[in-house]
Amino acid sequence: MIKKCVSVSYGEMALKKENKPFFERELRKNIKTALSDLNPDLHFDQSKVFIYTEDNAIAIKRLQKVFGISYIAPQFETEADMNSIYEAAIEAVKFELAREPFSTFKVESKRADKSFTFKSPEISRMVGGEILKAGFGLKVDVANPERIIRVDVRKKAYVSSGRIKALGGMPVGSNGRVLSLLSGGIDSPVSSILAMKRGLQVDYIHFHSYPFTSKRSFEKTKELAEICSEYEPYAMLFSLNLFPIQEAITKNCDIRFTTLLQRRSMTRLAARVAKANERTALVTGENLGQVASQTLAGMSVVDKITDLIILRPLITYDKTEIIDLARKFRTYDKSIEPYEDCCTVFVAKHPKTNPTLMQVLAEEEKMPYEELEDEIFNKLEYFKIK
Repeated sequence: MIKKCVSVSYGEMALKKENKPFFERELRKNIKTALSDLNPDLHFDQSKVFIYTEDNAIAIKRLQKVFGISYIAPQFETEADMNSIYEAAIEAVKFELAREPFSTFKVESKRADKSFTFKSPEISRMVGGEILKAGFGLKVDVANPERIIRVDVRKKAYVSSGRIKALGGMPVGSNGRVLSLLSGGIDSPVSSILAMKRGLQVDYIHFHSYPFTSKRSFEKTKELAEICSEYEPYAMLFSLNLFPIQEAITKNCDIRFTTLLQRRSMTRLAARVAKANERTALVTGENLGQVASQTLAGMSVVDKITDLIILRPLITYDKTEIIDLARKFRTYDKSIEPYEDCCTVFVAKHPKTNPTLMQVLAEEEKMPYEELEDEIFNKLEYFKIK
């Protein structure tokens, strides 16, 4: 009897030793969340997960957004004997030909169950011979085949006609929970998703400047958070109005320090929200040298206001690479919608690019920033995204 399922393979997780069961539990939890309405049944076996659901096509689409998975493959499961494997291989070829015609193939086999009678090269040769005799008009090409038919012999045998490269990385939630400063731009959503790739559960904080920024600008950011949250099991969005601080900076401080003073205030407030909600680090979309304020000196004077780690996943990327990732993660089209965020409303034409901490502290003394930040923090809003 042939049974259809989906298998997922994980790469980096397979290198873990004593902690491997922990990462597998996190991956299992995330897969079950992603497929909750499909009644998934999961079986772990030697760095693979075999998943049985009510709709494999939908399952495959959703699994492509689960970090910790390297490859996804539709599988034809059968008994571990050669006649059953032949039948499953024929079904796999039919399935693949219906999906997209091809003319050349090869068979790759893996004998995870070493008690099985035939070795891997023998399995490949025998299965390839049966496919050639089946009348599909296919040819073997071991050097550059259009399709690879994979046979995996365990307690059961599994035959797949192709596999899909997935996101890789570590399961979300396996390395802690962080708070990402999410603007309406291109960079911060990408940065948030890259943080997830390293196993971080990401929540979001957005700063707006209402009434100088529109409510539609906030809705855009909320929609970006919703897109980002497709890559994690759950998420929260926190929101603060930064306008009181921006107004004070504009009235009292050297205009060249506007962006740095805003960033310090945003980081202080984000750190307060993070600690109050047991998030252990901050994530930003900053990129070294991309804009005048994102220099080593500028980042240094911002980092000094908190003892939380500030993660910058995009620190070495160029803009073209970031845009490519934004398109891959489906955040780009939403990010380029023409709504201003708080960081673009109050901007100096010639920002300070090489500030010292003493200079920044002197500017902060010109305004009651602690009182203003208390006022802002006490009006914190939050929304469940997922």
